[in-house]
Amino acid sequence: MSNLGDYDNKESLDDTFEKLKSFIEDILNYGKPLIVETLYPTNRTHINKEIITLNEKIIKYCEKKSIDYLDLYSVLIDNNGFINDNFSDDGLHPNKKGYEIIISELTKKVKHKSQKILCK
Repeated sequence: MSNLGDYDNKESLDDTFEKLKSFIEDILNYGKPLIVETLYPTNRTHINKEIITLNEKIIKYCEKKSIDYLDLYSVLIDNNGFINDNFSDDGLHPNKKGYEIIISELTKKVKHKSQKILCK
């Protein structure tokens, strides 16, 4: 495994997840609104496997804690399970079209969340 986000190969996916949880909890402790995004797909199979594992942990954690999340991995993949070529020029980072999709999905999520708050 490449140990996603760990360039010296000393950190496990569990370590990375624990850091993400801590970051999420810090934001929530400050009383700030939050929508957690899943990690985006790449065009690298071995990295996508790790991203899928980490995203599953993120989604499960958010559901358990009733934290809003947005699964952008599913929005950005193609039929082969890689980041859609229309959304990335290098197979790793979103391009302009990719960011337009991300912004569109976030906007829908924020509007939906705002409507839920207004209806309470």
